[in-house]
Amino acid sequence: MNLRLEISVAARPVAIFEHDGPALNIGRDPACELALDPAFEGVSWRHARIDVTPTGVVLCDLGSTNGTYVNDKRIATPTVLHTGDAIGLGMRGPRLRLASTEPSIPTATVPDPQTADESGLSPSGRTPIKAGVNDRALPTRPLGPVQPESDPRPTLAGALPLHYQKLLRPPFKVRMKAAWQQRRWAIIGVGLLGLAVAAALVLLLSGVFQQ
Repeated sequence: MNLRLEISVAARPVAIFEHDGPALNIGRDPACELALDPAFEGVSWRHARIDVTPTGVVLCDLGSTNGTYVNDKRIATPTVLHTGDAIGLGMRGPRLRLASTEPSIPTATVPDPQTADESGLSPSGRTPIKAGVNDRALPTRPLGPVQPESDPRPTLAGALPLHYQKLLRPPFKVRMKAAWQQRRWAIIGVGLLGLAVAAALVLLLSGVFQQ
């Protein structure tokens, strides 16, 4: 479990201390997880210990000279701590406040592929991680229509999502210009055909009048 403590000493700024483990020893001993300045003579060499137990976070005094306090009350037996409780190391010593307790986040161990055996376990017996949803293989089915192997032509049309197909379209002005050019040639063709018919009618009528 991860413990977060706020440490205040006299007029100094509040310091934040975090510890992830089953026990936290407090004292002037450099070997303690929370080693305080040796200048704090009111703090014993090994003053107190915080244990993480199934029933909660427990504080116990280690036979200190000036005692250990919880919310300004000296403790003589192991005492369960709650978030926000104030811990005093002696009457005038440093003050600790249990800011929060959070469960430790377990870390998965991936076996070394070079040293793992056929069963997928490394020599140390570590359990491999199973493939999750994000580890699934990508589908091999094509996105567009299936193209015969004998047909060398690419099948780009329909092979891309609709929004990508729209991006591949030419701009609107270019498409309108191309459509107008097609219509213009059709109009010119119809006009030439009309002129040819009119000329034929004129020749036909002129022949009739001459007779």
